[in-house]
Amino acid sequence: SATGFYISANTAVEPGDIRLNEVQVVPVLAPGTAAAASVSLGIPSDLATGVYYLIAKADAADVLFENQEGNNTRVRQILVGPDLVVSTLTVPSVATPGAQIAASYTVQNQGAAPAPASSLRFFWSTNSSLDAADTVLASESVGTLAPDGSTPGQTTLVVPSGATLGTYYVIAEADSSKGIQEARETNNTAARVVRIGGDLVISAFDPPAALG
Repeated sequence: SATGFYISANTAVEPGDIRLNEVQVVPVLAPGTAAAASVSLGIPSDLATGVYYLIAKADAADVLFENQEGNNTRVRQILVGPDLVVSTLTVPSVATPGAQIAASYTVQNQGAAPAPASSLRFFWSTNSSLDAADTVLASESVGTLAPDGSTPGQTTLVVPSGATLGTYYVIAEADSSKGIQEARETNNTAARVVRIGGDLVISAFDPPAALG
């Protein structure tokens, strides 16, 4: 038989899927045996940026009669295009209103295509999700990143003077200006907790183990 390969928008082989030119010929298989192989697949040059599924289908031409015909595929997710993430973000866990705090970060392109220059912004938020009510604290420029490339950096953020007692979040957003078409557009942020005000804890407690 022959194994065929497809690029699909979902996990099933459908008429609209892209069938790749490469085919892996499978020799005659005795009961309970397997044939392992490695094959290089050519991804179409006009494939748009996005998330796809690479599907391998045994007996791709459906020439064999099998006792089960619905278990011939194996699927793996692939990303096409750049994919920017904030892979590390470090800020102080406690601060005071109006204080300057240092934020260390790393922006990484975990996609398979180069990412053009972009912007990284930092926000002050009352929750871990970025929304229109959040306050912009700072903005940094990020240069071109090769596939799997990353760039570290550090910036100074000023805590809003009106911050009251409570728990807040510093959110860093890669490609904040939305100027790059990425394979994934929903994984650009990282959030870290910053607490404002005093916070009492029992840091040590050591009573006698035996009492009269």
